[in-house]
Amino acid sequence: MYALIHQGIQLAFESNRTFDFGGSRAEGVRKFNRCFGGKDQQYFGYSWNDGPIWYKALKALKNKWKKK
Repeated sequence: MYALIHQGIQLAFESNRTFDFGGSRAEGVRKFNRCFGGKDQQYFGYSWNDGPIWYKALKALKNKWKKK
């Protein structure tokens, strides 16, 4: 696995591109990626709820209940 990551980094470097480690919230994976020179980057995810109205209402109620 180390050899594959190293090869990917070298290929990206030679073609003047950025190598994205993919990241993780797990501290062990974060430390592993940082050993290869990785930097922390904030990513944002958006989702669209296309469910029925009753499901959206129950989900909103559940989320409001959890915050208290």
